[in-house]
Amino acid sequence: QKCDVVVMDMGVSTRQVMDKERGFDMKENGSLDMRFSMDGLNCEQILRSVDFDSLQRILKVYGGVLKAKTVARDILERRFMMEDIETTDKLLEVLRNCHDRDDFWEDKTDEQKDENIKKVFLGLRMFVNNEVNEMEFGVRL
Repeated sequence: QKCDVVVMDMGVSTRQVMDKERGFDMKENGSLDMRFSMDGLNCEQILRSVDFDSLQRILKVYGGVLKAKTVARDILERRFMMEDIETTDKLLEVLRNCHDRDDFWEDKTDEQKDENIKKVFLGLRMFVNNEVNEMEFGVRL
C-alpha cells in the first residue's frame, strides 16, 4: 500500500532532558549517559573507547562542531591522562579549556563558544542514540 504523508515525532521528551542523570543538559551536572532508552553504550562508555578519527567524524558529521579535530584531540588527551569524562561538568571543563587554548576562538564571544559546545553535546547524543539511522529506517517504512 502507498501513502502520501508520513508524520514522525522526532522530539525529545522533556522528562528525559530534565533528568540530570541522563546528561542531556549542559546546565546541570549529571552522568554522561545521553541515552533515550537504557539500551546500548552510554556516552561515557563511548568516550572511553572511541578512537580519534571516529570521534572527530562524530563531532563534525553529527554535530557540525567547529574545530572538531581539536575538540576530539582534547577529549582523548584527557582520557590518556587516565581521567574519565563521566559527568557533563567534566566534559564541559574539557571543552571550555579547549576553546580557551585555541587561537581560533580568541576573538569569538562566549555565546559563540557555547554554541559550539552545544553542538558537541548534540553530536554525541545523536551518535549514542543512533538517531540518523533510526530516522532513515523510519523513512524507509
